[in-house]
Amino acid sequence: MLPCVVSNKRGVLQWTKDGFGLGVQRELPGFPRYKMVGDQEAGQFNLEISALAPEDDAVFQCQVRAAVFD
Repeated sequence: MLPCVVSNKRGVLQWTKDGFGLGVQRELPGFPRYKMVGDQEAGQFNLEISALAPEDDAVFQCQVRAAVFD
């Protein structure tokens, strides 16, 4: 489990693996072993990785892309 807590999130949050975006949904299509878990209302977007494998040895980042307001 990789922790990510964001207070007052404004914008879109995603996890990246070696700079590649994994997606913005809690269930990450295309990555069945990865999912975001935790209380979204409390700002918890932890990355849970099941069945760790050698390819999981990577740099993971929790990123928030700024929201654009008109």
